[in-house]
Amino acid sequence: MKKDMVLYPAVFSKDGDYIFVRVPDLQGGFTQGNDTLDAVTMAEDLIGNLLEDQSEYPKPSNPEDIKLEDGESLVYISVDLAEFRLKYSRTVRKNVTIPE
Repeated sequence: MKKDMVLYPAVFSKDGDYIFVRVPDLQGGFTQGNDTLDAVTMAEDLIGNLLEDQSEYPKPSNPEDIKLEDGESLVYISVDLAEFRLKYSRTVRKNVTIPE
């Protein structure tokens, strides 16, 4: 696996009209989506944003250690952080003219 490719378990549960997503291995790892596909997309974005400034990533939990309640399902989310950083780069190019 590439160094900047991460794979984390996420817990999906129905929350009214939405799918609530919890990534137990990441502090602040909560998001939601309108449907399952949107929830996966939002989880990818969440993981990318939480880890984009880090070089060492938290170790993913073992799936047997995650306790699921009724109505919850475990989904694995993979994110290529190198690609994420390129896509959402914060660099700005500026041309400067200086006197001789």
